[in-house]
Amino acid sequence: MRNMTVANKILFSFSILLVAFVAFGLFAYHSVGELDDLNTGINQRTTLVDRSNKISQAMLQTRLYVFYQVVSVDPAKKHEYTEKLQQSRQNVEDAFAALREAKKNTDFGSPDITKQALSELGAEQELWEEYKRLSQEGDKMKESENREEAEAAVLSDNIVEAFDKAVAAINQDAENCIRDAKTQKELSEAKEKQIIIITVISLLVVIALTLAVFFWLRREINSAVQNFLQGVRRAANGDLSVHVPVENHDEFGEMASAFNGMIDNVRSMTKKIQ
Repeated sequence: MRNMTVANKILFSFSILLVAFVAFGLFAYHSVGELDDLNTGINQRTTLVDRSNKISQAMLQTRLYVFYQVVSVDPAKKHEYTEKLQQSRQNVEDAFAALREAKKNTDFGSPDITKQALSELGAEQELWEEYKRLSQEGDKMKESENREEAEAAVLSDNIVEAFDKAVAAINQDAENCIRDAKTQKELSEAKEKQIIIITVISLLVVIALTLAVFFWLRREINSAVQNFLQGVRRAANGDLSVHVPVENHDEFGEMASAFNGMIDNVRSMTKKIQ
């Protein structure tokens, strides 16, 4: 450091500060990316919960239209509910397709987990297909004018069990997504706290470095300037024995050496004149 020029000392000092700022900037950029990924994960799983709930609602609506179709005595109403039942069944299929697409676009962390999630969805859809098959087999009984027979067809144990299994499976899927979303949220909150702590520490470190660099430069320059001024004042008062200490080999050191050389020459000339 003693052999560095003043300009190089200043450049070196600001280089240290620049490195500190760049390091903090890279950390901030990386942290923002991680937060963005976590928030994206939360949004994706919220979408999965919404799609799962739509499937569950469409299933319940389908089951409701089945009962309406059975209890309706008005042929026009019965026909209306039959059409609504068909549309409701289609809504379930569309909701399953939307959920499958959403799961394909969700980042589960690894391809294996994504494959497992799609496989579970396939199993849920198979349960629905089983209920739909049993329900459609009972459609003929629902057309019976004997209400007791129609209600028995709708409330048969195998159909009720198949429907309950399908709804329970899709509700469990939604609960899993809610649990994953909570986990993502907890990770996001923990990451935010970590960023705040590291940001405060980094800010304090940068401030400390800035102050250290400032006081170091001030001491280096002030010491050299004061030594040189003190020598000049003594020389101005006629003290030719003055000698400015050369502490560093920078511009101030060169000035001190040149001044000392000048005083030596003046002193030598004075002796010759005397």
